Amino acid sequence: MRWKRVSNQNYEKQSRQVNEWCEVVLLVAIILHLLVAPYTKVEESFNMQAAHDLLFHRGNLTAYDHHEFPGVVPRTFTGAAILAALSYPAAVLVNAAGLPKFAAQYAVRAALGLLSFAALMRLRRAIARAHGPAAGRWWALLCACQFHLPYYASRLLPNSLAAVVSCTALAEWVLARRPAAVVALMAFATVVLRGDMLLLSGAVGVQMLASGRLSLSAGLKWGALAVAVSLASTVPFDSLLWRRWVWPEGEVLWFNTVLNRSSEWGVMPLHWYWTSALPRALLGGAALVPVGALLDAKARAPAVVAAAFVGMYSFLPHKELRFLLPALPLFNLVAAAGMAKLELHAFPVSKDGRKRAPLLARLAFWAGTVAVVGSLFPALVLLRASHLNYPGGVALERLHAFSPCTMGTVHIGVQAAMTGVTRFGELGPPWSYSKAEGIPQDSLRDHGFSCLLSGEAKVPGYTVLAEVDGFRRLTAETRLAEAVRRLLSLRLPINWEVAPMIYVHLRSDLAGRGREEHAAGGAP
Repeated sequence: MRWKRVSNQNYEKQSRQVNEWCEVVLLVAIILHLLVAPYTKVEESFNMQAAHDLLFHRGNLTAYDHHEFPGVVPRTFTGAAILAALSYPAAVLVNAAGLPKFAAQYAVRAALGLLSFAALMRLRRAIARAHGPAAGRWWALLCACQFHLPYYASRLLPNSLAAVVSCTALAEWVLARRPAAVVALMAFATVVLRGDMLLLSGAVGVQMLASGRLSLSAGLKWGALAVAVSLASTVPFDSLLWRRWVWPEGEVLWFNTVLNRSSEWGVMPLHWYWTSALPRALLGGAALVPVGALLDAKARAPAVVAAAFVGMYSFLPHKELRFLLPALPLFNLVAAAGMAKLELHAFPVSKDGRKRAPLLARLAFWAGTVAVVGSLFPALVLLRASHLNYPGGVALERLHAFSPCTMGTVHIGVQAAMTGVTRFGELGPPWSYSKAEGIPQDSLRDHGFSCLLSGEAKVPGYTVLAEVDGFRRLTAETRLAEAVRRLLSLRLPINWEVAPMIYVHLRSDLAGRGREEHAAGGAP
């Protein structure tokens, strides 16, 4: 008996260590995605510029970027303010050390990445308690081996900010406890951060009502109170910064759903989320979702809620994969529950300690393991593509490295602004920057710009100093010998095709002097 007790203690200790390592793996995945692709795109622009202005302009509201570039609809400053507060000490150190402001962008994104990680770990531990430690471990591995969840964890999208709150709420929901907290958190995520969270909130609410965990009267009472508090937190704060009375997410919801103006950015067929977005987001985990729903009865409620969210969202014509971010942890929960059941069937332990399992059960488990770990390969392919997908940010960095002595007034074209340029990438005086739109190319010189970041290779009065490639497409290596050679050297037979996308221009009368200084300083 003593030997058995010690063995159990060792097993529990090893189990805790494995759980901790799974959490570390997910944290490493989030950090890796941040470091490999540090720049941001247009979808993140508002929150990123807002975080910059809150950190560096503070009370000087007239200098805030959104007054000049308000965007199609107003967004809330709440998420950016939280991240700015968390990263403020790092920004102070960056300023004191004389480092480029871009280091503070890393800090802001890292703050969101850590918040996302904390919320995901809260959910992982809830899954481990509700579905067993094995399900919690498999869930963490599924998330880490995918691309989109770690990728979006540190990106300043409204979806990512809302997902931090929704993951925290889902942790309580998975444990079937504190329904008031679930209602309050989902209401805050919907009212303040992302209006389309209403769909997930509704699906979770209906499930709690149907299961008897929440009464209609209590749900209405808590929901009304949470909505009122959320409105009281967002409307005055955002109205101050927007200089008019505004409920940002109310306007966004009206614009996207009631007016259906989001369709101006493209439409997808009704089935697109199911046939394209989810398979790419879940990768190998997609095959395990039906397994989990079939083998684990407790996983069916998360499966229904996630499917209901995607099903309702599918009726909105404009579709993007990032819109599904709040539901991805739920789909992974179902897949992880399936893997836990496969593991149990493959390695059962009888009372006498002997393991017996049919061959089919073992094969099913190893097939599932390959599906989980195999997801890492397409995830790395996508990570490499994302690294190449921000030519605007790279172009601004190259411009600064080229000749800081002579280039001062920069015009940032639309394409560069959409592919990585942020206020964090700017330098102080004598540099100045403009994102003014609508200026004809033949008039840029008349406006006094000494250099340009443009999507055009030829601009009158300017000379190209550098061209920056951007990701174009993935292609498979069709030459058999080359494909075999790559496989033998542990490289994928895939080509990441790039093409020139952003051109760094210098005014022609400065080009000769710029080249001389650049040659003297060395290539960037």
